[in-house]
Amino acid sequence: MIASRLFAWLIVAGWPAEQVLQAVGVRISGPDGDGGRIPDVSVWRKPPSRSVWATVTDVVLVVSPCTG
Repeated sequence: MIASRLFAWLIVAGWPAEQVLQAVGVRISGPDGDGGRIPDVSVWRKPPSRSVWATVTDVVLVVSPCTG
């Protein structure tokens, strides 16, 4: 419910729908190789490519559940 409300709030605030996405795979590169996360909501400077895993280059905001 929180992710849906954030998504709606960002759209109403003027972010384009193609830049506010839910459940998009984000590739995270590190010293041990590539990994990834699928955040609940993500905001992008420009729409990410239509690949399975988007790079973090244009990420503005990521909202993900706490796994601790």
